[in-house]
Amino acid sequence: MRVKYSLTLAMSRRAEMLILDEPTSGLDPISRDDLTDVFLQLQREGVSILFSTHITADLDKCADRITYIHQGRVMVSQELKAFTEQYRLVEWENDVPEAFRPLMIGLKHAKHGCTALVRAEDAQRLPVPVLRPDLDAIMVHMEKENDQ
Repeated sequence: MRVKYSLTLAMSRRAEMLILDEPTSGLDPISRDDLTDVFLQLQREGVSILFSTHITADLDKCADRITYIHQGRVMVSQELKAFTEQYRLVEWENDVPEAFRPLMIGLKHAKHGCTALVRAEDAQRLPVPVLRPDLDAIMVHMEKENDQ
């Protein structure tokens, strides 16, 4: 309710830009979805919205651009689609063969096998299923230490 009140107050003054810190944090999935719908409507009306978040699904839904900050350093700042198109997720039933490890950006072991993040241009060289990752999968794999 506090977030909705703050947005209503900002919009009553016809704000051209909103700067929000974790606006959907603590909201249930329905409220988060409603709020990101509001963000999309505001964007259509010409309002710029800058917000920081750890909830990458919200960015997948409504961000045009992202800036990825790691340990206080800007790692990348670009259009979201261009950023996600650079990567692919590959699935291995067992462990990654040593010959393919240099292609891995991030490796995450799971109960049955593992997944690895690779550059899109390297994905065709791998003999395993290739998936288009969402922003969440990219971030998880980038943040994971290669537990090789």
